[in-house]
Amino acid sequence: TRFKCDWSSDVCSSDLLDVGAGFGFFSVIAAQAGAARVDAVEPNPVVRIGPRVAAANGCGDRIVFHACDARRLTLDRPADVLIADLRGPTPFAGTALETIIDARTRLLREGGRMITVRDRVMVAPSRMPRTFAKEIDAPLSRPDVVLAPVEAILRDTPLRCRVDAADVVAPAMSWTEIDYRTVDRTDHSGCAAWQLSHAAIIDGQIGRAHV
Repeated sequence: TRFKCDWSSDVCSSDLLDVGAGFGFFSVIAAQAGAARVDAVEPNPVVRIGPRVAAANGCGDRIVFHACDARRLTLDRPADVLIADLRGPTPFAGTALETIIDARTRLLREGGRMITVRDRVMVAPSRMPRTFAKEIDAPLSRPDVVLAPVEAILRDTPLRCRVDAADVVAPAMSWTEIDYRTVDRTDHSGCAAWQLSHAAIIDGQIGRAHV
């Protein structure tokens, strides 16, 4: 597969750490590509299925599953390769960046390799998606409960939802890039500009990560 072709030279005979492993999909493929040992860490209970998935694929002896937060994980020796598929639609979801920085700093050997190494965050101006209107805007507009103290937080916290094409006002543009090999903070800033040829209502921005 494309995964094996891209990764085989990186993972062959290496100790690999898979952060956000889920049930071990990437861990299994890494083992099949030649990794000597894989430590797969995942706090979600789905990780309990991992040993069966690994055994079904003939690599149960090379994958160790850890049911915990990666920030609490310790290893006997640092990993040679780090996989961290945590970002979701953007790298700013939950504690993704914090976890990646911690894993790279504590659990990856000096000079070790990371997959993926970089993300570009794309943004586009948008009208309010229906999901945001229902789950965020409607509760904030209720007359019987005053939510002013949390309004700014709720409106500024990224919400993963479907956005209709008709709600996108202009094409997506690059806002910032994150290099996971060097990033050392969870807050980021960027810049993107659009010139519109028509009047439009813009309620916010949609964003996604582009490898």
